[in-house]
Amino acid sequence: MTQAEVKAHIERNLIAAGLPIEDLRVQPDIFLGWLAVVVSPGFAGIVWEKRRAIVLQGLEEEIFEWLQVLTPEEREVAGNLPLDSDLEDIPMWPEALARPRVASEAPVIFPSDLDAALPRPIVISFYALHGGVGRSTALAYTARILASRGYAVLCVDMDLEAPALAALFSKENELRAGRGLVSVLLALDQGTEPDMVKHMLRLSESDALYCLPAGIPDADYARCLRLLSPEAWYREERNPLPALLDRLSSKLPFTPDVVLLNTGTGLTPLSAPLLFDLSDLVIVTFLPHAHVRGSTGMLVQALLHAHTRREMHGQRLTPELRFLVSPVPASKEPEMQRYRSRALAWITDWLAPLAGRRGAGGPPVEAERMTHVVPYQKRLATAEALLAEKGVLRHYQPIADWLEPLLATTSDLREGCKADIGKENLSQ
Repeated sequence: MTQAEVKAHIERNLIAAGLPIEDLRVQPDIFLGWLAVVVSPGFAGIVWEKRRAIVLQGLEEEIFEWLQVLTPEEREVAGNLPLDSDLEDIPMWPEALARPRVASEAPVIFPSDLDAALPRPIVISFYALHGGVGRSTALAYTARILASRGYAVLCVDMDLEAPALAALFSKENELRAGRGLVSVLLALDQGTEPDMVKHMLRLSESDALYCLPAGIPDADYARCLRLLSPEAWYREERNPLPALLDRLSSKLPFTPDVVLLNTGTGLTPLSAPLLFDLSDLVIVTFLPHAHVRGSTGMLVQALLHAHTRREMHGQRLTPELRFLVSPVPASKEPEMQRYRSRALAWITDWLAPLAGRRGAGGPPVEAERMTHVVPYQKRLATAEALLAEKGVLRHYQPIADWLEPLLATTSDLREGCKADIGKENLSQ
């Protein structure tokens, strides 16, 4: 049976039993069967087994992994309940990777296709399926470059299993127990309002550059980390992730122009919603070794079939893609060109399915303009903190150039941003 058929069958059962329906939700389980909740004042005085029998009459062949049958009073103390939604709306890895198997003719609209600027902040994710490719380093240098150009930049360390941004910016000694992203997410999940300012770090005396670190990875941090469940958030009424973005845009002494998310590597529970729901643009970082081609290609297809929270004329946008090839061996020019040519060939192949889905107004997608190669630099790889040398920064300027067209650049917005920053009271 389909989701609609299961829901309709339950409705008929309740009507036949003379029970009014106050709330009815049915959701596919991620692996098998259904999750359901039924709220009716008619359940008062009826034992649970009888309630279940009424609801599931004629549905014996269906598998219900989870079923709540509640009175309105019981509903008040039951906590978060599953949303009445389809799996297609859930931005998790199993659904995202499976979605490209179903042919889609829906037009792909990227943020850069819009005539108007997106409301601030623009959300950019730096992501890699495999570690050791300079993802965090690229984010940090890009943040510095954008801040030096006058933008208000907020870096968020979403790599909760291996937090490193604070140390990369030489601010590790300013971390405090119980402060950081993990504590913020836990507070939002529990329905309390965190003081966002106290969880932030200011990274520059002269530029509008800030960081929301993950926290101090001690025993209490690990305990709190275990309580976070991104998959459950997308099945329930309270979701801390969009709530976090709302707080970052409305509860700080300034409004960031751009939020740079440092995502964890691999198929982590948190990285999926960051990539497939919250990000306006995703920078996929990889080194073109043969063993990463298949997995990175599947990631790209999943992103091309994703829809972010942004909408245009009722059409949800697709996260825009850029590719950072790093760290390419730079010892010999022919070797560097070989890596570059291989990466461009892969990316061209990955983007080929877009040809029929860009719509009449979408510009052609070209691998060359979407790809940047960063050569391996020993001094960069061995540095304990960010370097200020122009020779290093120039390798990351093309990334900042990618992002700048998406940022609001009108003079009134720029002056307003500066005025807000002048009043900020984040701790130094």
